[in-house]
Amino acid sequence: MRTMTDDEWYGFLTAADRVDANECRARYGGRGMYGDKCVAVVLEDVADAVKFGASLVEEGLDWVAHQGRPAMDSMGRSVVLYFENVAAPEGAGDEDDDDEED
Repeated sequence: MRTMTDDEWYGFLTAADRVDANECRARYGGRGMYGDKCVAVVLEDVADAVKFGASLVEEGLDWVAHQGRPAMDSMGRSVVLYFENVAAPEGAGDEDDDDEED
């Protein structure tokens, strides 16, 4: 698993913001990951996933998509796009780790 630098994590967040993502997760545990955690972004639909991919390229993070095909889970009306082979940098924020009241 490749760990992002702080600058790359900032670029990931910027790319997500550019497509009005619902949230970014620094430590998402997707299906079949057996306790491993990776970076993820929650989006409205599959069309936003395509836009997010283009936004990653604009941020110079096209390598993220080349770390293996991103996986996608359904979250009710939203989708989560996660990159099983990409970890967030040490100390990257993830509100789901800190409190569940949001």
